[in-house]
Amino acid sequence: MTGDHWTYDDLQFTLRHCAESGFFDIAFQIVEDHPELDLDVRTFLGILAQKPEGFDRVEKSLSTRIIESTFGFFRMKLHESAAEEDTYALKLLETIWGHATRTMNLDDIELMLKGPPTFWSDEPSYESRILFVAAEAGNTRFIVELLRTYPNLMLHKDDDGHTIFHIAVMYRHLGI
Repeated sequence: MTGDHWTYDDLQFTLRHCAESGFFDIAFQIVEDHPELDLDVRTFLGILAQKPEGFDRVEKSLSTRIIESTFGFFRMKLHESAAEEDTYALKLLETIWGHATRTMNLDDIELMLKGPPTFWSDEPSYESRILFVAAEAGNTRFIVELLRTYPNLMLHKDDDGHTIFHIAVMYRHLGI
């Protein structure tokens, strides 16, 4: 995704729409090729939180598993590292989350993860809290990645007093 024909706005537009459409490999390539892009971390975390299918590892075929076990039996290496099995969605999340943790303090991160407030009464309500959206969608790998950096986020409660674990149970996502 390099070349003189790409303007900054074109890259921003393409990056967002690739992420929204599930083309995480292209979105990751744009982020890697253009680290100067100003990432809207809240938007991209919100998009990734809603896409648990992007974090699923591809199931290996029977023939691939047989070949790998045969190579393993003879102590021959077939893969260079386990990191190759990471999905592009996870790589994109790691890049965006890494950017957020390097450039923001904890208070700003917590405020960003709340999402935009909505006002149904005098008090603001936060209906699109990013971790809770991920818990509702069953996006375990997304949640684990964020909690790996800030474990105290698991104790945060929504407006109804629920943690991400309450939400996961309500939506029957046992993996969380």
